[in-house]
This record gives sequence, structure tokens and C-alpha cells, in this order.
Amino acid sequence: AALLAEYQGEHSRHLGSGFYESATLAGLALHGREATRDIVTLLRAMRRLRQRVDEMADLFEDLWGGLVTYPHLLLLNSKERNLAKALVTRAWGHIGTNKCLEQHMRELGVREACANDPILVGISKELLQLLIAEGVLQQIVDEAVALYFECSVGIAEVASKIGDDFFVLIDLKRAFLDRIVAAGWLSYPEGAVLTELRIAALNTQTVRAPD
Repeated sequence: AALLAEYQGEHSRHLGSGFYESATLAGLALHGREATRDIVTLLRAMRRLRQRVDEMADLFEDLWGGLVTYPHLLLLNSKERNLAKALVTRAWGHIGTNKCLEQHMRELGVREACANDPILVGISKELLQLLIAEGVLQQIVDEAVALYFECSVGIAEVASKIGDDFFVLIDLKRAFLDRIVAAGWLSYPEGAVLTELRIAALNTQTVRAPD
């Protein structure tokens, strides 16, 4: 519960992805321009959007690597917390006692190594069903979409100061989120390359503003 509260607080790990903000603030500084409050507020929202979507993409890669991210924290605070905890404990125990798997994780990366481990694949499927049944994944999608709309409004409001190129970034994230959902959550969306996502992002622009 404490970790979940921290995630949802002012110093959330969802602010851990600082590329958008640091790059923009550096650019403004180099040109002697002020980072006004509305710009900083927008950049913080963009950081949250990026991290929220990235955690969906790395749903089990993060967990098997030892990192309990927002989706799993929500599940571990749901009514199915005991079953979820048992599944995560079982998976970590399996990883910790399987030297061959640990070696493969170092050599191949967590995603590829664990995708070929039948025990972890089975546990992933069980956890996925819990995440769906408890409404966790839909909650995160809804939150990410709300952040997308918040960013859209923010970009429009600061466009006179820094332009509207940021629409490309948030449209890519929204398109990637849609691809994750369409892929069935469990695996990284096949063909999720920049060109395809950019095309999807262009289509996303038609639904940028909520009704």
C-alpha cells in the first residue's frame, strides 16, 4: 500500500522518464528562454504518459527483472492480492534457483529469456488474467488516455511559446498504447516500429480531443 501511494504521489516513479523534460528545458536554456509554469506542467504530464505506456509494454519484463511496477502494485492491492503475491513469489523463486535461466536473462535479455521458459509463461498468463479480471489494465489504459488528452490541451496552450511539435510525441505514445491493447497485452506488439506507429499516430490525431 505504501509503494502504491508513493507511485500515485508527487514523487512518483511515473516521473522517472525525464527525457522529454530535460531535453526541452535544455533547449529553452540554450536559447535564453524561460521555462514557464505551464510548460513545466505539460512536460510533467508527458513524463507520466510515457512511463505509464512503457510499463504496459514491459508488463512482465519488469516484474521478472525484480521491479514491481504500477500495474502489479494495483493488483497486489486488489481483492486478489493473496493469489497475485503467491504467483509473483513463485516466479521469483523459480528465477532465483534456476542458474541457467539467470544466465539466459543476462545473455539474451529478460524478455527473450523468460518468453522461452514454460513456468514463467504459465505464471504470466495467470497474472494477466487477474490483471484483466480486476480491471487493472483497463484502469491504466483509461488513465493513460486521460493523460493523453491532458497533454493535448497543454500543448495547444503553450504552442505560441514552443510550437506544437510535441503532438507527434504524444500521438506516438497513444498509438503504441493502442497497439499493446490490440496485441492482447501479453507480448510486445509485433511490428511496433517507428514508421508504422507514426501512421497510427496520424490516425490518432482525429480522436485527440475527448467528446
